[in-house]
Amino acid sequence: MVLEHVKDAADLVILCCHGVYNGKDFTDPFTESRWVLLSYQKGDPPWYQAHMRHAIERTSANPKSVLVVSGGQTRFEGGQISESGSYWKILESLGWNGHPEVKQRATTEEFATDSFQNLLFGICRYREVVGRYPEHIEVVTWAFKSERFDLHRAALRWPVDRFSFAGIGYPDARSVAEEGENRVLQLFRADPYGVGSVLALKRAARNPFRRQHGYCFSCPEIRALLEHSGSQIFPGKLPWNSNQSMNSSAVPEAVSATSLGAKEVAVP
Repeated sequence: MVLEHVKDAADLVILCCHGVYNGKDFTDPFTESRWVLLSYQKGDPPWYQAHMRHAIERTSANPKSVLVVSGGQTRFEGGQISESGSYWKILESLGWNGHPEVKQRATTEEFATDSFQNLLFGICRYREVVGRYPEHIEVVTWAFKSERFDLHRAALRWPVDRFSFAGIGYPDARSVAEEGENRVLQLFRADPYGVGSVLALKRAARNPFRRQHGYCFSCPEIRALLEHSGSQIFPGKLPWNSNQSMNSSAVPEAVSATSLGAKEVAVP
């Protein structure tokens, strides 16, 4: 069902979530002990605040935008609480960082388990609430993931001139994060849809409650894309580039971060 108050929206801001909050209250929500974190995520929560702040500011500045907060129930220890639900409750407690009007143009996406799904499912969630696909997408996440989202954009054949990337900060364990990112990039280059054994197993591990999305039904125009498997780029028609013919069997060459509209944002 299309939501009446966002029916005239044109743009999508995706806030990628990175953790489940299990604090009993929200008096100090970015204290590390209140989050279900993996070892390499120590020290990360203050950056989650920076990601939230930037996404809210970008959405507030563009009244034609919808904010999708994306992240599923990824941690068994966190219970059946999604990453996006965690962020939403924190944003509520913070008064939407001084922009309470953004709440009316925001929603959660409750099924993504990795960055590719943050992008694809974010598009799907926008389609559910607005009734059509966005004109422009901005992704807000860690700065070191710029090249990865370039690969995801290319795999979805989303037009480069309608995509921008806002990279916010680096984890305390930056070298560890960047080493891990290089491994992930290699996996997605070979398996752009994340359906091969390694990436699919990661998704399964991040879906301990075996949640299943319904986007094949709510977004019938891209059902074939959602069900696509294998390393070849999806060749079928897509609503965001219906005039484009796509016969390539490999991921299109990645464009530069500059042409993507990528940017790092320094946050005090």
